Amino acid sequence: MVKESEVPNDEALHIAETIRKTPLLNYFGVQRFGVVRPFTHLVGKALLKKDYAAAIKFILTSTSEYESETLKELRIELSKEEIDPLIVDQLPKDLKHERTIALHLSKHPGEYERAFSKISPRLQALFIHSYQSYLFNKNLSNRVRNGLSLVIPDIGDFLMRLDKPHTGRDEWLFVTERNLEEQKELVRDGQYGIAAVIPGYSTKQPNTKQTESMLELLKDEEISLQDFYHPKNRNLDSAGGLHLVNITLPNISAEIKDDGLLVQFSLRKGSYATVVLREIMKNHPIHRS
Repeated sequence: MVKESEVPNDEALHIAETIRKTPLLNYFGVQRFGVVRPFTHLVGKALLKKDYAAAIKFILTSTSEYESETLKELRIELSKEEIDPLIVDQLPKDLKHERTIALHLSKHPGEYERAFSKISPRLQALFIHSYQSYLFNKNLSNRVRNGLSLVIPDIGDFLMRLDKPHTGRDEWLFVTERNLEEQKELVRDGQYGIAAVIPGYSTKQPNTKQTESMLELLKDEEISLQDFYHPKNRNLDSAGGLHLVNITLPNISAEIKDDGLLVQFSLRKGSYATVVLREIMKNHPIHRS
């Protein structure tokens, strides 16, 4: 039930009905980056550059208007070169990763890489995946700016098999001038969807405008595909992959009920409900219920 929207219920209802006919950009959702503190992609970028000091600074000291004044003050203390163990004890218990890192640095100042290694492998990998998601989202926006369709494949596009179990790796096709019409038919029939790359060290680089756009983005970010290769820490190592460019919701339903809007829909694996809700509610994700 959508209740805390920034748009009136009747307008939100109209938006939901429009979404039924219009594909949405298949962005990675806000949970990939953090809702209260959307900073995880910045940590990931610093890790790719092997700048552990910068990565830990983001983890310990990044704050937002949604944190208490007390916590903001504690984060200022955590920015100091020598961390007081008493400050670590004052951190909320649920900030276990910050507590783990800060405790190590309070005993071993300057051991940033070692301090980072203390947090869980799953969280380490999440930071890299978050930055890859950020790059995908920016590249997807560029795709639209460059006039490429979300539903009609173009030469240089990748296609992913839809709604079928994958056997060890994505089932994908590459669109060329020679097979363009055939690939368009596969997309029209609902067998395949258009996909864009999630950058990684194994990302394919055919000589296409899509590749040119991706490499230009990486250049602006001062990141190379090889930066995603980290043989000494496989948690920070990512080959990359493919991700669908659109969300289609032909079966979305919506009705005004009580003081809110009741919306029902289903998504393919890899798409985010938060992206759909963003289109309907037009508010900050922390206010969604």
